[in-house]
Amino acid sequence: MPLESGHGVLLVVFAVVLVAPRLARLVQLPELVGLLLGGIAVGPHGLGIIERAGTVEVLGTAGLLYLMFQAGLELDHDEAFAQRRSAAVFGALTFALPFAIGTVAHWLLGFSALAALLLGSCWASHTLLTYPMFQQARAVSNRAVAIGVAGTVLTDTVALLVLVVLAKAHQGELTAAGLAIQIPLMAVAGAMIIVGLPRLTGWFFAGIGRDRSARFSFVVVALFASALLAEAVGVEPIIGAFFAGLALNRHVVEGSELDITIRQFGSTMFVPIFLISVGMLVDPTSVFTNRRTLLLAVTFTTVVIVAKSLAAAVTARIYRLDGAERTALIALSVPQAAATLAAVFVGFEIGLLDLGTVDAVVIVILLTCLFGTAAARRAIERLPAPPHRPKPLGKRIVVPINPSRSNVSVIEVAAALGKRDSGTVYPVSVLDLGSTNAQVGELRRRMVAVEEQAALAAGCEAQSIVRLDLTPAAGLVHVTVETDATLVVLPWDGRHSGSHDRFSSTADTLLDLGQTPIVIANAGELGSYRRLLLRLDRNDLIASHNAEPQADAATLAWLVATRLAAHLKVPLLLCTDADEETLDGVPGITAHVSAVNQLADAADDRPDPFDLTVRLLGGVADQQSTIWVALPRLSARPEPMTEAGCEADSDRAGRAGGGS
Repeated sequence: MPLESGHGVLLVVFAVVLVAPRLARLVQLPELVGLLLGGIAVGPHGLGIIERAGTVEVLGTAGLLYLMFQAGLELDHDEAFAQRRSAAVFGALTFALPFAIGTVAHWLLGFSALAALLLGSCWASHTLLTYPMFQQARAVSNRAVAIGVAGTVLTDTVALLVLVVLAKAHQGELTAAGLAIQIPLMAVAGAMIIVGLPRLTGWFFAGIGRDRSARFSFVVVALFASALLAEAVGVEPIIGAFFAGLALNRHVVEGSELDITIRQFGSTMFVPIFLISVGMLVDPTSVFTNRRTLLLAVTFTTVVIVAKSLAAAVTARIYRLDGAERTALIALSVPQAAATLAAVFVGFEIGLLDLGTVDAVVIVILLTCLFGTAAARRAIERLPAPPHRPKPLGKRIVVPINPSRSNVSVIEVAAALGKRDSGTVYPVSVLDLGSTNAQVGELRRRMVAVEEQAALAAGCEAQSIVRLDLTPAAGLVHVTVETDATLVVLPWDGRHSGSHDRFSSTADTLLDLGQTPIVIANAGELGSYRRLLLRLDRNDLIASHNAEPQADAATLAWLVATRLAAHLKVPLLLCTDADEETLDGVPGITAHVSAVNQLADAADDRPDPFDLTVRLLGGVADQQSTIWVALPRLSARPEPMTEAGCEADSDRAGRAGGGS
């Protein structure tokens, strides 16, 4: 008799999660295969210890949704955007070829036209079952993986839409009026997830979500709510889960507590239980006792592998992918599970498919998973390293703080510059080497309660650092190296101590010894400003036109100004003494500003007290409401900006300005 109590079922399931992957590694098999085989062993077609119906089925469904959610969450937006055309081509090919080949093959085997089409749509879809293997190998940023994951959105969505149409056609419910209602509903649901969910998440994270323990609960609610919404408008829940991951992509900072929690729950609970539940569907004896089932399983598996491999080969040929990348596409697109199971069960329930066909499809799931894992292992061993891409400006921002003063304003400036890049703000306090443990602990608690909360409220992740070092400047230089900082934001209140105040000498040290762009903020209360002025003289713009991006301080100033304007929702005004010919020579600088103020002498202009000014470091250093920017003086500098990043920020600033 199989175990029926919930705790007994959970005991068996988690014992398999604990043991099966380790046994698989001992015999040189992927952990994924070990979990599938473990599901077969304890399931109704193996030792019969537990039934799939009930607890395992519910948790398995949750695991499938979680897997699709993680795929969307970890999709590299920049890489996916760069590969959007190749992903669309691959998605179209990996749908069309299996669908066409499968439909013809099934019709020749004696299936009805609707049944043949439905089975063809099964093989057109695929499940990212091998994606965790690429995760573990840190290969998700490879272009082939990005193409495969992004292509999944297209092929699975179309395959599941075909399923809906075929089911309604078989039941006589396919009408133009029904489609006219359902398609707009699907569009509205998609907009609610892709557009509405990120805004809701930003609002929640800035409020209740400052308590980090609430963030994971919110993410799980968003995941299952999106799946339910998709199901309500006639789309499979896995599509809603995937889109929820895409929507939350920029809100889950890589390496943050939330990111680690999501990964842990996925790798230790939800995804393994899904794999076990898939294994429990497999009846190995049916292959040897039913010749028709064996014939169908062999035919179906051949169709999937040949058609998916052909789609990957054509895509690789068009876009010049190497052999390992082609194999990665095959590994990602061959495994069948999620959409295939959904389609087959729907076909069985409405009478299009018989039980023997369902058994054959379950065997196909096992065989394609084995094939996919073998292909993934082969691809991972040979995949080229992804090309180096400069880190975004706001990815890791170091902010030195003064415990004796309020640092909220400078933290908000840093968060405004970093939130678009899903960045992390590092508030840093450097103490002398004689500081006690009690002093360090008290300061750390204060930073968590004040500076970290300010960054979280402004939309960035935060991680406080208390460091003991010889001097504040030395401590900051060391922290920027250790955190691989992309920007340093220094506070300054305008007061001097002798020839330099503390932060001025720190800025000089960072400019001389560091390799990180610097922003010096004397901004006051950010909410009081009504305009943002970017002051660049003619020489700055000429230098911007002639310089390499990594040596272009004017472009850095432009990037800072556009992000601050977008954050404050104020118009951006470029103040310059440059003529129109010079401005035309630097098209990126003047795009989407609210106005250009042509000054005969920029030094004579008197800003309004409600103006916040951004300018290059140098010249007058006693101005209030000013933010200075500078690049390090070393020749080997990081590349803090890209043309695409500037254009994207320009768009945001233009919308914030509203053409005022």
